[in-house]
Amino acid sequence: MKHRKVPFRVLTALCDLAFISLTAKCILVLVALFTKEYTPQTLERINLLVQLAESMGYSIVFCSLSILLRKAMEQRPFQGQNIQIIYFIAFVFFAFGAILVFIKIAYKETLDVVTVYPGFIVHTLATHVDHFFMGLFAICLAYIFKEGSRLAHENHLTI
Repeated sequence: MKHRKVPFRVLTALCDLAFISLTAKCILVLVALFTKEYTPQTLERINLLVQLAESMGYSIVFCSLSILLRKAMEQRPFQGQNIQIIYFIAFVFFAFGAILVFIKIAYKETLDVVTVYPGFIVHTLATHVDHFFMGLFAICLAYIFKEGSRLAHENHLTI
């Protein structure tokens, strides 16, 4: 039975390590934002804001995943609180994806440039659309956990 918990412990440790390193990156980016002299809308400052938003979002996600893995390690994967954590992760992906898209749209010089053919350039937001897909995946995962919770509760009531 102990060997079943080893993957959960490794994953939890990796999530904790990712959370700590992303939180440290957030702190370093904040220090860089407030210690340097900038003109009001320099590209460097906008890129730091994008890095801060991404790091904060992923830090929150990894913290939530660590909590979820600890509960799974305690043999309680289908509790209602776990489903709420997964919905929260989906919300974080949607919210920070929207923030990143807003920053990209507000400052057009940060949009990704794709050259379709010489002389025809397209500005795109494709790099931050993946946050929305990860949010959709988390919602699907939460629904699967919700059904698992319902089946586990139904099974518990069966004699």
